Amino acid sequence: MENKKVNKPKFNPYWIYGIVITVLLAMSMFGGDNNWQSISKTNISDFERFLNQEDVAEVVVINQKMARVTLTQNALEKSIHKVVKKENLIGQQNIQGPHYEFEVGNLELFQRKLEQAEDNGINTS
Repeated sequence: MENKKVNKPKFNPYWIYGIVITVLLAMSMFGGDNNWQSISKTNISDFERFLNQEDVAEVVVINQKMARVTLTQNALEKSIHKVVKKENLIGQQNIQGPHYEFEVGNLELFQRKLEQAEDNGINTS
């Protein structure tokens, strides 16, 4: 009888390195701006304090319920905001934002505050 050996592909440990590198590259290229960044929670009173200290560069209201706040570059250097600059899974710092998010509460009151902020040169969307 003839012994026929079946040639199975052998496991190569370099495949693991290839998979890890591919996943990291995909996260970097297709992850988007904010998908891998964590956004810190805050509240309306802290937001108002940030606004009065001119730390806010942009405010985006989502679904009339949540507001996302992006800080100015100067604000990111302050010790109070160091936590929002932390690195994500692949070592990138969150310097582009958004940095904070909070529930808006009364939308009309919040819109008035944003209008006052726009008068002070803050970009709101």
